[in-house]
Amino acid sequence: MAHIRETLAEHHARVAQIILALHPSPSAALLDAALHHDAGEPRVGDVPWPAKRDNPALAQAIDEVERAARERLGIHINLSTIDKAYLKLSDRLAGYMHVQHTAPHLLAQRDWLEDRLAIELQAAQLGVAPAVSRLIEGAS
Repeated sequence: MAHIRETLAEHHARVAQIILALHPSPSAALLDAALHHDAGEPRVGDVPWPAKRDNPALAQAIDEVERAARERLGIHINLSTIDKAYLKLSDRLAGYMHVQHTAPHLLAQRDWLEDRLAIELQAAQLGVAPAVSRLIEGAS
């Protein structure tokens, strides 16, 4: 999505808004993580999800550099397993909805079709599938 302009602040705010819409009682730590989870990204750039998915060693290295950059900024993310799942879902959903709004023709590509299925599966596992469907349909 690096070719579709969106600032980190816009992305972080969208992730926090999605968490507030989906989570019945989000913790302060989860909302803080939503507002800062990609703060280390400027250190390495916005590496596309397919590159990370297809290269686990690359993804791990990037995650480590981003974590270290966040920590240099005083940002320490320590979440429960369930909060990590909400953050991951909300982050992916924010990306999907951004593309839906700015370049909907891309959603017909295989990677985005697979991402939508993964979002729907994770939403079902968290028990928030109807709310996620409403968010996606409302953004169309």
